[in-house]
Amino acid sequence: MDAGLNLFTGNRLEILAMGLSKILEAPTGNPLKEDVVVLQSQGMARWLSLALARNNGICANVRWRFPNAFLQDMFALAVPDLADTRRFDAKSAAWKIMRNLSAWTAQPAFAQVAHFLGGDGDALKRYQISELLADTLDQYLTYRPDMIKEWEKGEGDDFQAILYRRLLEDLGFRHRVHLMEDFKSWVESAEKKGEKTPERVCVFGISSLPEFHMELFTALSEVCQVNLFLLNPCPQYWGDILSDSEQRRLKEKQGLDQGEDETLLMEGGNPLLASMGGQGREFFDMMAERGLEEFLLFVEPEGETLLGAVQSDIYHLQDRSRGDGEPFVLDPSDTSLSIHSCHSPLREVEVLRDAILAMMDEDPELKPSDILVMAPDINTYAPVIEAVFSRRVEGGIRIPFSIADQANGSGDRAVEALLLLLDLAGFRFEAGGVLELLENDRIRSAFAVDEGDLERVGSWIRETSVRWGVDGSQRGAEGFSPFDGNSWKAGFDRLFTGYAVGDKEAALYDGILPAGPVEGEHGALLGRLNWFLSSLTAYVKGLETSRTAREWVDFFEWVLGTFLTDDEGAGEGLQGIRDCLNRMGDAAEEAENGEPVEYPVVRFILKTALAAPDPVSGFITSGVTFCAMLPMRSIPFRVIAILGMGHGTFPRQHKAPGFDLIAASPRRGDRSRRKDDRYLFLEILLSVRETLWVSYTGQSIRDNSTLQPSVLLSELLDYVDGMTGGAASEQVVVAHPLHPFSGSCFQPGDSRLFTFDAASRRVAGRMAQVPVPPPPFARLADPDSAPVLPPGLSLEALEAFLAHPCRYLLREGLGMELGAGEEAPESCEPFTLTGLDRYRAGTFLFERALKGDALEKAQGVVSGMGILPRGEVGAHLLRELTHEAGAVAEAVASLVDGNEPWVERRWAEVSGVALSGEVGPFFGETLVAGRFGKVRSRDLISAWVRLLMAAESGMAVSRAVVVGLDRKTGGAEIASMVVPPNPRACLEDLVRLFAAGEGALLPLFPLASETYARELAKTRDEAKAMAKARSAFYGNAFSVMADLNDPWIRTAVRGRDPLAEPAFARCAELLFRPMLEASDQ
Repeated sequence: MDAGLNLFTGNRLEILAMGLSKILEAPTGNPLKEDVVVLQSQGMARWLSLALARNNGICANVRWRFPNAFLQDMFALAVPDLADTRRFDAKSAAWKIMRNLSAWTAQPAFAQVAHFLGGDGDALKRYQISELLADTLDQYLTYRPDMIKEWEKGEGDDFQAILYRRLLEDLGFRHRVHLMEDFKSWVESAEKKGEKTPERVCVFGISSLPEFHMELFTALSEVCQVNLFLLNPCPQYWGDILSDSEQRRLKEKQGLDQGEDETLLMEGGNPLLASMGGQGREFFDMMAERGLEEFLLFVEPEGETLLGAVQSDIYHLQDRSRGDGEPFVLDPSDTSLSIHSCHSPLREVEVLRDAILAMMDEDPELKPSDILVMAPDINTYAPVIEAVFSRRVEGGIRIPFSIADQANGSGDRAVEALLLLLDLAGFRFEAGGVLELLENDRIRSAFAVDEGDLERVGSWIRETSVRWGVDGSQRGAEGFSPFDGNSWKAGFDRLFTGYAVGDKEAALYDGILPAGPVEGEHGALLGRLNWFLSSLTAYVKGLETSRTAREWVDFFEWVLGTFLTDDEGAGEGLQGIRDCLNRMGDAAEEAENGEPVEYPVVRFILKTALAAPDPVSGFITSGVTFCAMLPMRSIPFRVIAILGMGHGTFPRQHKAPGFDLIAASPRRGDRSRRKDDRYLFLEILLSVRETLWVSYTGQSIRDNSTLQPSVLLSELLDYVDGMTGGAASEQVVVAHPLHPFSGSCFQPGDSRLFTFDAASRRVAGRMAQVPVPPPPFARLADPDSAPVLPPGLSLEALEAFLAHPCRYLLREGLGMELGAGEEAPESCEPFTLTGLDRYRAGTFLFERALKGDALEKAQGVVSGMGILPRGEVGAHLLRELTHEAGAVAEAVASLVDGNEPWVERRWAEVSGVALSGEVGPFFGETLVAGRFGKVRSRDLISAWVRLLMAAESGMAVSRAVVVGLDRKTGGAEIASMVVPPNPRACLEDLVRLFAAGEGALLPLFPLASETYARELAKTRDEAKAMAKARSAFYGNAFSVMADLNDPWIRTAVRGRDPLAEPAFARCAELLFRPMLEASDQ
């Protein structure tokens, strides 16, 4: 073909690609010149390159260009020094507007902008309105070039006209309207233009182009061949068909009743095409007005399936819903079009995976690469897609997939780290927040902190009671009381002091209580942690300073170098961040904006740039492609699925600013998000070759109420019902259960409900069975049986077993560990004492009091722990702790009566078992044990076992006394037991209990068993004793203390009621009855 503008239209992209292949197959005058193909997306370029390679055997010497980039290429031909010419750039214009906005809004013409700003001087708001104004002016350059020319002539007194003229004067830029005039002049006047322009340019698969771009292609066609390959829903002219809403508006305008003049809808018009094709209708009208020669490349769709029938009706401009043709007979097995109502995005993706597996099982020729999955908001669905499609189904099958169009750096740890850092303005340095930063591997590795070091760092934070704040000065700057307590400074002071003094007795050093000890490699870790916090402090402090844009770029270069490792694998993410920063700096410099700006503006710019979709990753790979629903991506696939088509999510809404003159006076060909999305859905409908699968959240996960689908789905369902003459939507729409293990997915009935997930099948199978109690976790021990006795037994093991048989069974017998996870650090200073901190401080004071130390000195150590509230509240608690510790210590001292403690290691043979261990401490003939806390059953058991061992081994002992704290009175609580008449018999019972419960569940519990034995000894009423035991075991409304709250006991007794077993009462009596009888109180 010679130079000129040629139009090729067709309803299938594959046929258009074949037409393009024929064009490109023909040799050009200069074989070294590239063929230029203009298209809208990287995804289309990827698909088209593969199609050309299939058709021609190779795809080479083709240059892919987007429309705006191609415009710049052509402008550069007409303006050789274009690279050195200052051109209009929306980002630079935004910085220029921001610089002058305060002065301009003081003028009456800018009252509308001043009203938006509200006079609060907020820097971020000023930048946002500046960016909005610049973007709007940029749209005018494309869609209202005539208005721009009028403004340049001095016409127009609107504030935007004034703003534009001032920008033009200040920046002296040339923009695309000027460049278009230069290009047209160049085409008309220059000689040998064909040597510079491409020999042929092909525009492929673009659904709509502004009139501005068409002017360039028309001018270019004077000197080279320009071919337009456009997807057209039908070969007939359809520019005059109207949707129902357009008909209503036209009738209202003409004053007609709604029932009159049905001819307004062109005979044979299709309502789906009329409703969804508005954008294409306007574009093809523009083509028709140019009088182009049109080459038709249409293929009639097969109408055998429901989807094919819909496509055929659109192709023929047919409306079977209004009697235009025979109704379509829907086959019950037809699955070409299905819409799935689910409870959540997770269920949508789970149902989709099952559907894909079913399709591939039914059609072995179907490959994952034949399937495209789209979503209006791919970033919402991406984590769910990763979770569901990364799992393998039974047999090890995993569907390969890729996700395109995610935010820049999505999944990149360097970008994730920067996003964490960007949100730290005003950071209070809470201990948990600092730990969260260290959990990012990029940040952590920058400071040589290993993942295994985090546990040590967490223990340091808990030990030193770091809560929040760098130090007192930082707190004071934030308006809080400027104290150092519970700050990072206080924590590091304690840790470094601990590193210096080593493992010494707790004491204050220059008013600081050492923590640790911090020794060996932990000292190096402490240094790295201090380096990290110092850097973090400098960063957060730096965010408070206003800087020029270029200074912010330099500041964040320091941030990247300090907080993010630039190792292998991090380069792409870091380079993307640096590109964002440099674009910001360049835009401000081009706008000659050297004024300092506040950090919120920089954060907004960076987060907006990092949230933009990545246009090149993941589209059309060897697996299923997941991508966003973007205009002009009408690529054909055998199967297309759409996720998230709920009401209000698609078509997407765009609210134009009140000053947008395009929205105020729309013209044909204007871009509209709503029209773009409606036409995109129509193109998807036409691009599916076999199956269209759509899902939406149509059932509330809270109450199962019905949620509406997208209006586009509703229109499609209405048409399907009309064309079939019945309720076809009942077959098309599938309501899925909340869970994949629902019985409906496995029972005969609705074959549309199913799952390939083996785990769900097993769960459903169990749920379908008659409920039976779970089997007991452990075999029940019989204390009266004749167990196999161990040859030897340590006194310590016997005590540990009797104090908590369930824990001993699970830990020592089964090797289980049920330790509770470490709690997250507190984020505010203490306002009271926790139970654990009270015990720690009280025990320290108690032990010092026992040694006879002055408690004033010990009080200083407790204050240095950082666990006391500030002020009088803390002082009162410290006085209370000191009094209680002193009372318990005084009671112990009265029992010791000046005697020196003695401890002996003793041995005795009990029922053939060699029992050995240390007994004591004894003071004279009395064993004395004291603790800062309530006397517990384990304390009594320990003293009882050691008293029995001492007596049986021949020691001259008389009694054991346990001293604890009575919290009600603040004084001492004393429990005393004398040596029983037959200590050997008692020890034999205890050894038999150990042997019976070493490998089975012995129903002996710390609270319930003691409660039962005491109440029975007191009242001789077994029923009353059992009732109180149950209350102690299960808990009640008046007490949170219960055996069943213990994870060891809860695990061991699973599947049985241990108190209903006769062995419970027997064990309680064997252990506690002799102790109670030996009590001398």
